[in-house]
Order: sequence, then C-alpha cells, then structure tokens
Amino acid sequence: REREREKSSTWSRKKRSKRRKWAHCCSASRGFWGQRQGDGGAQGAETACGSLAPGCPVASPAGSCGGPAWAAASRVGGGRDRKRERKKKLPSFLLLVGMLIPPFRFSTVETGLYRSAYPTEKNYPFLLRLELKTIVCLVNETDVEPLQGFASQHNIQLVCIPVARSMETMTLKHKHVTLLLNVIIDAARQPLLVHCYDGANTTGLALMCLRKLQLYHPTFAQAEFLRFVRDPIVGSEEEKFVEGYRGEVLLPETIPKWLWEGQFRETHPQISLKLSEKHSAEGARRRLDQVKKALSVRLTAPIRVPRQAQQRAMQAEAQAAEKPSSATTLEALNLAGLPSAQRRLPQ
Repeated sequence: REREREKSSTWSRKKRSKRRKWAHCCSASRGFWGQRQGDGGAQGAETACGSLAPGCPVASPAGSCGGPAWAAASRVGGGRDRKRERKKKLPSFLLLVGMLIPPFRFSTVETGLYRSAYPTEKNYPFLLRLELKTIVCLVNETDVEPLQGFASQHNIQLVCIPVARSMETMTLKHKHVTLLLNVIIDAARQPLLVHCYDGANTTGLALMCLRKLQLYHPTFAQAEFLRFVRDPIVGSEEEKFVEGYRGEVLLPETIPKWLWEGQFRETHPQISLKLSEKHSAEGARRRLDQVKKALSVRLTAPIRVPRQAQQRAMQAEAQAAEKPSSATTLEALNLAGLPSAQRRLPQ
C-alpha cells in the first residue's frame, strides 16, 4: 500500500508540473483540468491557445490550436485514456499472423497428429486451419461441453475418454491408453488433436505409450515427455506405468505411414496386437500362400547329388556284379548236394 501511495503521489506531482508548465500558454489546459476537477472548466475549454510555448502539446505552427478548443483540451489531458487504449490493443505480432493463437503447449507429434492443453475460444481460428477430423479429450465428461458446439458446427468428431484431473496422484489408467491408441492409429480419423487439462502429464504419458508401440527407444520418449513438464526428471511412477503397459491394441483397416512405415505387423515384442477380421483373414491367406509356395519349390526342385557320391555308388554296383554274394553261394551249394561240413564259404 505504501508503494501504491508513492506511485500515486509521483504521478500527481508529474501532472501538476505539466499543468504549471502549460498553464501560462494554454487556457484550454486550464479548462480541461478544471473540467476534470469539476470547477467549471467547460467555460475555459471554449478558448483557444494563442502562444507558441515550447513543449505545449496544443500549440500549432500557425500560432493557434488549428481546430476547436475541445479537441485541444482532449489532446492535452487524454494521456491516461490513450494508455488504457494501448492496454486493450493486442501485440503487433498477433495482428501480423491474423489473430491465430495456438492452444497452450501446442506441438506436432507426427504428421496429422497434434497435442495441446485444453483449447479455448481464442484458439478456434487456429484449430480450423489444421482441418481437424477428430478431437480426443482426456478430461471429465462434464468439461467437454464448451467444445461440443465448436465440433458440431465444423463437423469434427469429438471423442471423450474420461480422465480426472491429475493433481498429485496419476489418474491415467492402462485402459484409457488402449482406447486412445485405438483412435490415434486409425488413418481415417486424422488430422487429430489430443488434449488434456494442462497438456503435460496425462497427454505426455499416453504419447509415451504410443512411442512404445512405434518401437522407439525409451530415452527418446522420456526426453519428449520432459519438454512439456516442469520437473526435469521422469518419476518412477511414470516409468513403471509405461513399462507395465501391455494393452491389447486393435489394428484398424488403414494405419498411418509413421507407424511401422505403413506396414502391418502381426506381433509386437512388448504390446499384444489384435487384428481385425479383414486383416486376420488376409494374414491367414498370406501364410497359406507362403506354405504352398515353399512346398512347390521343394517338390519341383531337382535333387542334386555330389559327384563323389555318384562315383562311390557306381563303384559299389560294379563290385557287386563281379563278386557273388553270400546268399547266391549258399544256394549253389545246396543245389550241389554237398554235406554241411563241406560247405565252406570263401573268406
């Protein structure tokens, strides 16, 4: 309060000095200040300046005010009003960009995927430039009402995943992340905006799970998370949440190019994937074609035998033809009628 009193006293002192400086040359200033103080300054404001005192804001080069006395009076004492008008005006850089104000903590995650805090009315022109198809709200259902009118007016699908405001404890659950990922990886719903209350913890945790689905290194996901939070360290609770996520993600018919380079995967090393009926049938048909192709290659391919094995087989056949086998000699002895004692086979 003492500082405010000092400021007011200095401001009044400056105004008094200016008033004394201009009072001798401009009766219009007396009229204006008298009108402000309520002592009949309207009569004095009707007169015009007739001198050329240096620093007088009312005096003109011709030696007169150059206009009606009330305009001169407004010029003399309108400093406070001009300051108020300046405060109401927006900065010049906002005028240059055409009044496009992005939401708080707005950023581009991937092509056609954006994140931010809760958007307000002043952010609507900026959101229209993005040509959004879907807005995913990680807030309570009662807090989505301000966005419903904007979304319905511009044919934007509004998806609400009810997540309470996180103050000290983490309110995001694994089931919420699974619902979010099922919407995010659908290329038919993009461009898409994901937001929570502050655009930091809840949205950051959900996008860390998205990076896990994309097979990114955890260090990269944590660095991206720290860009939007105040604390420079990822808490142990957040790390356990991302490491323990094993949700069953349903793959849509079309996926964006930034996910696995646009190619479908049937398995994931850390997250369970669930294929749609179309992709499951295509996968079974693809696997059957691969098996058929492998079998046809095995059946039609000629059997290649090494030359050394062929030579060994030919030598064995020749030796068997030259030397009679033991079975043939036994038959010959039996036919000759020799006694068994005399049946001696050649060694």
